[in-house]
Amino acid sequence: MNIVFRFFSALAVAFFLVNVPVGAQEVAPLFPCSSVLENAYGMCSHITRPYMDFDCRSQDLDCARRAGAKWIRSDFDFSTVFPHGVPEADDTVFDAVMQSCDSAGASLLPIIVGGTDKGWAWEDADDYMAYVEHVAQRYKGRIGHWEVINELNLQRRFPPYQLARNYASVLKRVSQIIRRTDSQARVVFGGMGGVDSIFLTSVCGDGMTPESFDVMNFHSYNAPEELPVSFHRLAAIMRSQQWKKPVWLTETGFSTPPGIGSHKGFWHELVPYACRRLGINPAKSDIAVVSDPARGVIFTTGQNDGYFDVFRKVSYIKCDEIAVLDPKKTQFLLAAYGEYFPKEFNAAVVSYVRRGGTLVCPNGVPFYYNAWTTEGYVSSPSNVHSDLHIAFAYWWNDDAKRRNLPEIPSWRACAPGVELTYGWDFSAGNSARYLDTGNLREGDEFFPLLLAGTEQHNAPVAGVYRFGSDLKGNVIIQTRIDSPVRNENVQAQWVARAHIISFAYGMDKVFWYHLRAFEQNPDDWESYYGIVHKDFSPKPAFNAYETLVRMLPDGSTRPVLRIDGMEYSASWVRPDKRRVKALWSLAPGIKCSVKSRKSELYDYMGRPMKKRTFELGAGVVYVVEP
Repeated sequence: MNIVFRFFSALAVAFFLVNVPVGAQEVAPLFPCSSVLENAYGMCSHITRPYMDFDCRSQDLDCARRAGAKWIRSDFDFSTVFPHGVPEADDTVFDAVMQSCDSAGASLLPIIVGGTDKGWAWEDADDYMAYVEHVAQRYKGRIGHWEVINELNLQRRFPPYQLARNYASVLKRVSQIIRRTDSQARVVFGGMGGVDSIFLTSVCGDGMTPESFDVMNFHSYNAPEELPVSFHRLAAIMRSQQWKKPVWLTETGFSTPPGIGSHKGFWHELVPYACRRLGINPAKSDIAVVSDPARGVIFTTGQNDGYFDVFRKVSYIKCDEIAVLDPKKTQFLLAAYGEYFPKEFNAAVVSYVRRGGTLVCPNGVPFYYNAWTTEGYVSSPSNVHSDLHIAFAYWWNDDAKRRNLPEIPSWRACAPGVELTYGWDFSAGNSARYLDTGNLREGDEFFPLLLAGTEQHNAPVAGVYRFGSDLKGNVIIQTRIDSPVRNENVQAQWVARAHIISFAYGMDKVFWYHLRAFEQNPDDWESYYGIVHKDFSPKPAFNAYETLVRMLPDGSTRPVLRIDGMEYSASWVRPDKRRVKALWSLAPGIKCSVKSRKSELYDYMGRPMKKRTFELGAGVVYVVEP
């Protein structure tokens, strides 16, 4: 290749000198997959729902075609084919959908839903299996893959082991029906919400055999650079079960609701208010943000949307730098942006707070999950909450149940004596995590800032812990789980990174969620996942998706990904024999220069770049060799 490169600091500009940065880690696929991408791009849509008329369906399919997606994933609802129950089938909707897909040259991945109008698949088994046999027979030879139930592991009505046992039985019977009806059809495991180790291993123990499915499948809405954590977990489980199956990622995506969201309010109003209670001036203080992709801890500069403007200076550090962080020089620490964190560094976080540092926790219950268990997300056994003197009641634990704290809060208010305009739409986010004082020691204090729940049963969901015991620092925290992504441009930047990383680790296909946004509630994540607006006008993410498919089309060699700290590079060869390199960085101030004048440079939106020297950021830069 003509291009060689090296990453430098913000104070230096370099020419590309070597193909791989010194110390870079090259990623190898974790799952069975071809060396060449084959029909790898898919979109999630709702084209099979009866309310989708012909014009909307055609526009959806046209958008997918123009973006470059060849697969459409949608629900095959029982009530659509049997509106009056078995055996009076009405195939009008699905026949029309299939005709539209055939005309558009799109392959359909139907989701066989989880039950009938009378109950779950295992509760109304006769009607359910009649439904499966009907659709399999009617669309024999036209539908090549069937996904069996969507995100069953997230159902709260049943204990996880019961769900797994029921699913194992259903999947086995459904796969037998599909294969008996169409020997060429393939069965796709029901898309899990995340890599659910309890669900997966329980399914294995309840009679499911490798012959019950052909393709493994899961969903993840994490940041692109967090995806490998899930890939490694799934690979470990599949190795333990000796499942040598291709893997599809049938839902991943990022939402852009225009509402204020909890994050901006947290950083720009709640944190300054909390600092006044603590007697700290954030404008004269520095914050360290842990962003360590190699450890599964991600915070990209493209996410912050000015969150850290209240501080004097922000620096990005790795997990092993927490232990040497001086609270006198760096007064604030953002270690865990969500609920997971590698437990081997919990002690370093506690030490920082013990020495007087202020820990900031903006999203959920920090340190609840260990980011580095191959079996899946599990509660950390390190008792770090007790060590930090913070405590929580979750709607599913005994303490919350005893106090009747609700699963879905419908009420919120400022704590007595607190004046904040900051608020949320609780129906659009998960806030069922409540702060507690059970781990406070003598000399410690807790100041509630926001309350949530119902008027009858509520508890703090945001507050300040100020310590005066063996700990000398503070914790500022809110527990609502929310996506930090609000910016349509950030969504566009994540499109290419999510796909490139997924393909490099061996994903056979990736389905983006969602094609068209509903745009009903400005604070509702679900309404704003699309890459086109409700009126079909494109978001920046549409252009980014189209650019990605043009730069990495089907028939390209599978990307080879290299990671060097917070800098990423990937390379592949397109069907036209041109080599392409994709570059991006999660750290600011990384500058580089392309020496070859014959190479073409494009940003993540497909816009030609005239300058040969540029600063890397969260948006992918494509370098196309002659």
